[in-house]
Amino acid sequence: MIVDIDGFKKVNDKHGHQKGDSVLVSVAGLLKSNLRISDVIGRYGGEEFLIYLSDVETGFINAIAEKLRRLVESETRGRIPVTVSPARRGGGSGGKIGKEIEEDLRELIRKADQNLYQAKAAGKNTVVVTA
Repeated sequence: MIVDIDGFKKVNDKHGHQKGDSVLVSVAGLLKSNLRISDVIGRYGGEEFLIYLSDVETGFINAIAEKLRRLVESETRGRIPVTVSPARRGGGSGGKIGKEIEEDLRELIRKADQNLYQAKAAGKNTVVVTA
């Protein structure tokens, strides 16, 4: 799953880069504290986070993405309000990583990135999950 902070450039432009950094830290903390210990999260780009959800049925991924989206929207409302657009897409095997680890990861990230563009085109603050 890729989680992108919507309109992050505007946060930096309006509040400055130090406040932007604090927003990144805050969102990262919210995401991390609402994932399981077996899940992996890391910063993937300027305002993007990559999340690997280990051993999750495909049907639950949309619910997890929506939960994270709502959480960030509600928890940042009183400070510098931001929203996120989580996107994920799994491969033919339900998004699992097989023997070709690097190749499988690249493909999952590529597909999630495609969905991220769809979420942005749909107006942001949106979850896009496809199988």
